[in-house]
Amino acid sequence: MTCVLTADWWSWTLGGSLSFIFLWLISVPST
Repeated sequence: MTCVLTADWWSWTLGGSLSFIFLWLISVPST
């Protein structure tokens, strides 16, 4: 169960990071 929890935590963290970066790139004004 610990392995599953770790894997889920990693997937959530990576997914959240990618989403955050994606939204950041969109919000940043293109120069």
